[in-house]
Amino acid sequence: MIRKMDNRPFIRNKMSHFLARIHYRLKKLKPGYIHHKLLFRGRILRTPAFTCSDKSSFEVHIITSEKDFLDAIWCIKTFYYYSRLRPGLVVHSDGSLTERQIQLIHEHFIGSKVIKKSTSDNEMSQFLADYPNLKTFRKRRDFYCALKILDNLNYSGSKHQLLLDSDILFFKEPTEIIKCIKNNKPFFNSDYQDAYSPIGLNYFKTKGLKILPRINAGLLFINREFYVSHLDTMDSYFGYIKSQKTRENVNWHEQTLHAMLLSMCNAQRLSRHHQISDRPISPSTVSHHFVNNGNRDKMYIDGLRKLRKEGFLEKLSDRI
Repeated sequence: MIRKMDNRPFIRNKMSHFLARIHYRLKKLKPGYIHHKLLFRGRILRTPAFTCSDKSSFEVHIITSEKDFLDAIWCIKTFYYYSRLRPGLVVHSDGSLTERQIQLIHEHFIGSKVIKKSTSDNEMSQFLADYPNLKTFRKRRDFYCALKILDNLNYSGSKHQLLLDSDILFFKEPTEIIKCIKNNKPFFNSDYQDAYSPIGLNYFKTKGLKILPRINAGLLFINREFYVSHLDTMDSYFGYIKSQKTRENVNWHEQTLHAMLLSMCNAQRLSRHHQISDRPISPSTVSHHFVNNGNRDKMYIDGLRKLRKEGFLEKLSDRI
């Protein structure tokens, strides 16, 4: 007797996948998403400009794109407003920012600098001339996160840098951050996982280096000179990675190297009030990193909605 194959598990799996995709599509049709991303988000361009000081003890560095341009404006303005700090600002283009967007950055952040990718590609080759492995990896088109750990070191007029991802919003005064900045104390935000390169971790293990868990590279305060003094270490790291000849997401290396350097300099971990991923925003939330792991839409549905209800745009206008 021929036994008939049971296809029910396969069908259930296919149906589950299909329903998940339908749910994802429907989520994007939520009124909150449509209103806050497509309509409300652009209103940030109607708010007054900030003046960036050239005498600040640190600089803000942020990498953005044509797609994430408005998110970056929200990120920077929420930080400037709630911190009441006016540091210098350096915006690194991933190569897709339009001339109009660059102009808007200068208009909204007076005294800011925008580094074009066409310019940085040439100048970074000179900056990394003595580090062949870093130079090679920096040239890889898929290694867009290289700008977050290398370019900021070259385009800087300050000893300290606050590195921000464009998908972060601030909701109240970041007292921990202000205190660390005042004391020149490096810090980092916690991740919900160890998003490191397995090959990279193995390399550091052979060197006897211990890496702190769950370091996220989206919100960091670093000492530029300390990072520059370890360019040879980073170059050796990429030499090892290249020798392994294994396929791995090249952008994992940026966060892995940040984790290594921040572990070495005994950086401070920010409290849980600086959130990430799917943690719900609460009255005690200071900042939230809406990482691109399925939670990016919450930047608009939850983050911008909260700022709208609290009258953030009106507060920006009233400060003038």
